[in-house]
Amino acid sequence: MRLKLPIVAMLTGLAMFSSAFAKTQVSAYYYDCQDPFIQIFDKALKLIAKNYDCKAESFDASSSVLLQKDQLNKAFENESALIVNLIDPAMADEVVANAQATNSRLIFFNRKPSDSALASYDNAWYVGTSSTLAGKYQAQIVFDFLSETKQFDKNQNGYLDVIFLKGKEFDEESDQRTISFVEELVNDGIRINPLSLIIADFKTEPAYLKMKSLLAHISIHDIEVIVANNDAMALGALKALQECGYNLNGDAKSFIPIVGTDGIPKAFEAIEKKQMLGTVFTDFTALALVSLRIAKSVGGYYDETLPDSIWFSYEGRKIILPFTKVAFFKNYFHTTKPYAIKKLDDNIDNVRQYYIH
Repeated sequence: MRLKLPIVAMLTGLAMFSSAFAKTQVSAYYYDCQDPFIQIFDKALKLIAKNYDCKAESFDASSSVLLQKDQLNKAFENESALIVNLIDPAMADEVVANAQATNSRLIFFNRKPSDSALASYDNAWYVGTSSTLAGKYQAQIVFDFLSETKQFDKNQNGYLDVIFLKGKEFDEESDQRTISFVEELVNDGIRINPLSLIIADFKTEPAYLKMKSLLAHISIHDIEVIVANNDAMALGALKALQECGYNLNGDAKSFIPIVGTDGIPKAFEAIEKKQMLGTVFTDFTALALVSLRIAKSVGGYYDETLPDSIWFSYEGRKIILPFTKVAFFKNYFHTTKPYAIKKLDDNIDNVRQYYIH
């Protein structure tokens, strides 16, 4: 286990590492480039790669399992380096086998493969976050808000009435985020009444359409919290509420708390305007930098310097980056500003932290 410097030091120290890498091209395979989080990650990856004199090429599977399988079947060359965001984690065994056959380095990110798939090949890595912690932090934001505003159980039924927005129906990470959210609030003494479970494929439009349909069948006054597996779906729910006159201008009487995960720019904007309650996010520049650092490190050969330059704690070739809670009512950053996000300019040297007031 190793714990290295924070992201600020990582970014200022980029140039010193560029000469240590052997690979000049890295390929990134994404489940869907229309996903706002993937768009941010890809932009960060390409800007960082530019600083390393490396070309980062991206491939979009457009949420098609068949297309991604075809892309990955053609992807591996001898000692190549791939960053892979799987549509279906069950594909991992086949992808790992192809990487091993070509002595290639393989980095899964964001969607975690099985532990057995990772363990089967010494050059397979995972870079991402903890789904359990995401749900736990979402619950903590909700609990803190309810405690501060005393708005718990507005309809006096003895329960917190919640709408859940899940990415996939049968998906381990979606399940972990949702279950840990419920468990955390139950541990705090809050009983949960699930009003509805909406499956919206991690996307804004399906979340909006399904939420709009739901609002035609239930009373909006009965909804006390909406929790989404990601910010894109949270924004879809927000749009449906706003069409009903809710969550428009910060008026507490017409506000239903919505909490997401990812920290995409539109979610930060909604939080700033007090239209969304909060989100849970990890630094996408850190995700991109760590993924690239591993991918570029001498292809398929073991690099003895790699463990000392990953920057974050890790175990079993799994690197779990930390989350940060963000909300409009509380400063979880413990700084003089409400919260911070990263803004990418035309060059990685201009990656800078700025604040939303």
